[in-house]
Amino acid sequence: ESINGISSEFSSGKKLDWFFFVNGFSPNFAATQYFLKSGDKVQFDLHDWSYQLHIPSFVGEFPQPLKNGFQEKKFETVIVFSQEFEESAKQFQKFLQDDYSINSLLVEFSQLTENQKKSSNLILLAPLNNSLIQEINSNHKRNGLFLFFEEERLIELNYVGERINSFSNASVFFAVSSPWNEKGSLAQENIVFVFAGTTKQQTTKLIEEIIKNPSRIQNNFSSIYE
Repeated sequence: ESINGISSEFSSGKKLDWFFFVNGFSPNFAATQYFLKSGDKVQFDLHDWSYQLHIPSFVGEFPQPLKNGFQEKKFETVIVFSQEFEESAKQFQKFLQDDYSINSLLVEFSQLTENQKKSSNLILLAPLNNSLIQEINSNHKRNGLFLFFEEERLIELNYVGERINSFSNASVFFAVSSPWNEKGSLAQENIVFVFAGTTKQQTTKLIEEIIKNPSRIQNNFSSIYE
């Protein structure tokens, strides 16, 4: 009901409550119903839910969703890239293996199968006009995001859905619970990490920054790089 004496303020009319995440996923049930598994990482977060009642997943526990999954369900990790990001994809694959002992498969977007799309953890490296990124972007609110792309600009929102920043030259690293899972995104089974930006250069720089300093995203819902 409270942590360090800080409680929900819903009873006083404010949409401010504690939410919990396990390995980067937000369960769609109460914490009292979750039984911890070996290696699970749990985070409680107090936030205003005026704009987003449910945030299915977030980037700040990377790479926990790939290592531990959720409720002992683990999925293959596939790095999906457009041709201009092939070298970055190879670097990221090596980073996952060397730093976290996570095996991954490299797949160019045109070679991605429907089964991989539905049943794998995906890491997407692509420009804004990529169809999968556009699909996520067009449903950004439903996917629990506080950002979206609009006319090749990156728009950042606050917890009540107000626009607080607009970037013409920036990239972002964010996560969503897979919208292509046949059970729906609330299944909380596989995750999609996205690297995207307003330019190729910005996106490449962010990928390099995450490889060099992955702790920079700890506890973040997403990470914007200018």
